[in-house]
Amino acid sequence: MRDARQSRLHPAQHDALTGLAHRGCGHARLEAALARARADRSALALVMLDIERFHALNAALGHAAGDGVLQEVARRLVRETGPRDTVARFGSDEFFILLARLDSATALADADRLVARLTREVDVGGLRIPLRVRAGVALHPDHGSDAVALLRRADLALRQAKEGHSRLAVYESGHEERQLRRLGIVHALRDAVTGGQLALEYQPKLELRSRTIEQTEALLRWRHPALGATAPDEFIPLAEQTGQIEPLTRWVLGQVLQQMRAWRSCGVHVGAAVNLSALDLSAPDLPTAIAGLLGAHGVEAHDLTLEITESALMHQPDVARAGLESLHALGVRLALDDFGVGFSSLSRLRRLPVDELKIDRSFVSGLCVEGRQLRLVRSIVDLGHGLGLRVVAEGVEEIDALRVLEDMGCDAVQGYLVSLPLAPDELARMCRARHGGRRTVLRAGASSAVLGSRAAARP
Repeated sequence: MRDARQSRLHPAQHDALTGLAHRGCGHARLEAALARARADRSALALVMLDIERFHALNAALGHAAGDGVLQEVARRLVRETGPRDTVARFGSDEFFILLARLDSATALADADRLVARLTREVDVGGLRIPLRVRAGVALHPDHGSDAVALLRRADLALRQAKEGHSRLAVYESGHEERQLRRLGIVHALRDAVTGGQLALEYQPKLELRSRTIEQTEALLRWRHPALGATAPDEFIPLAEQTGQIEPLTRWVLGQVLQQMRAWRSCGVHVGAAVNLSALDLSAPDLPTAIAGLLGAHGVEAHDLTLEITESALMHQPDVARAGLESLHALGVRLALDDFGVGFSSLSRLRRLPVDELKIDRSFVSGLCVEGRQLRLVRSIVDLGHGLGLRVVAEGVEEIDALRVLEDMGCDAVQGYLVSLPLAPDELARMCRARHGGRRTVLRAGASSAVLGSRAAARP
C-alpha cells in the first residue's frame, strides 16, 4: 500500500525530464532539512547551479541536445551527492543542491568539489560538448536560518559568480544591499537626464612639447537625491545592460558640443573627448546623430574626439570597426582608450581608423623605476608613433613619471599632476588666465598645475 502511494507521488514531486525533485519538492525538503539542522546544530550548504550558455547551446544544436545535457548534469549530480543530500531541478537550466554536513567548512569544501567535478565534456548524440557551470553558495547557519533567506542569498551568490566569471561564489554580507542599490540605480537612471541630476566635468590634457592645454576629456557625474554620488564605473555598466546607454551618450554629446560652443564665444578654444560604449558603436544612426549635433552647435568635427576602450573593440571587432569607419568619415578624431589592457592584435590595430592611443593608467603608476613596465610603455609609445598615432598617457600623478614620458616622446599626459577634473567655468577661467585664452601654458611640476587634492574622486 505504501509503495503504491509512493509511486503515485513520485511523478507529482519530480521533474519528468531529469527525474530529480522539482522546485516545490526541493523547497519542502529544504524546510525539513533546516528543521533538522537547527535541532542538531549542524550545517547546510545550499548550492544554486546554472549551466553557462545553455540557451545558446539549445538554439544551436536543438532541444534534443539540450535535454541530453540536462539529463547528464542530473546524473552527475546524483552520482556526486550522498543519501542525505537533495538535488532538484529549479528552473530551465538551474539546479538546486542541498548538502547536509556537520560544519560550514566541510559543507563549503564539498560544494566546491561538486562543482569542479561537473566541469567535464558531455557526450550528446556523438557530440562532445564542453560543459561549464557557475554556482552560488549560501550556508546555514552562517548566512541565514530560514529557507527564503538562504534561497535568495544563494541566488545572489550565483549572480556574483556569473558577473565575476568565476566557477563558484559564496554569499558575502552586503550582497543584498549592493543588489538593492543596483536596482535603485537602474530605476533612477531613467529620470537622471530629465531630472537635471547629471553634470559634466572636464579634465585637461597637457601637450608635452608646447606645455599647452588644447584638449580635455568630458567626465560624467551623477548625484542622485537619495542614492548620493554615483560613480560612472557603477552606473555605466548598468546603463549598458539595461539598454539605457544610448540616450545617456546622446545627452553627453549634446552637452559637450554646447559647452564647446559656449567656450568659443568667450575666447576659449579647447577640444573635448567623449567616451563611447561598445553598444554605441553598434547603433547605425550614431554618425548621423553626431553630424546633426556638430552642425546644430557649429563645432568643427576635428575638435571632437570619441574614445572607445580597447576591450570594448574586442567584444565585436567587425561591428566596432564598421562603426569607427563611419565616425571617422565625419572628420571626428578617434582614440583607443585604456590601451594595453585589452591585448588587441597588432594586425587589428593597424586596420583600425584611430588617431590616438591612450596608455592605461595601470602602466603609468610607478613608471619612474627602470624595468619591464618602463620598457613596455616605451614600446607602446614607439608603436603608436610607428603607426602615425598620437600617444596620450593617463593617470599621471608624479613629476618623475611626466619627465620619463616626455623623454620617451609621449605627446600628451592627463592626470592629477596636470589638473583634477574641472567644472566648465573653472576650465574657462584657467584658460583665460594664460596666453589670452587660446592656449593654456603650464609648467611641468609647478604647484599651480595641481588644482586640488588627490583624495578627490577619480574620473
